[in-house]
Amino acid sequence: MDIPARTDLNDSIKDDQFEIIQIPTNRAHEGAVISVDQLRDRYNSVPILAGRQIRVGWIRRSGHR
Repeated sequence: MDIPARTDLNDSIKDDQFEIIQIPTNRAHEGAVISVDQLRDRYNSVPILAGRQIRVGWIRRSGHR
């Protein structure tokens, strides 16, 4: 499921919308999120498309919008 920009990611975590998958090292983006814990108390500054890697640069700490 796509996640619109400026979504409280705690809600997405609670709704179990994230899946951790293993990918080959040569296909991993530098700066990709590697743990759901990195998304807690955060929101996304850009839309997150279903099935795509999430980059740390897309995530902001809640309260600093």
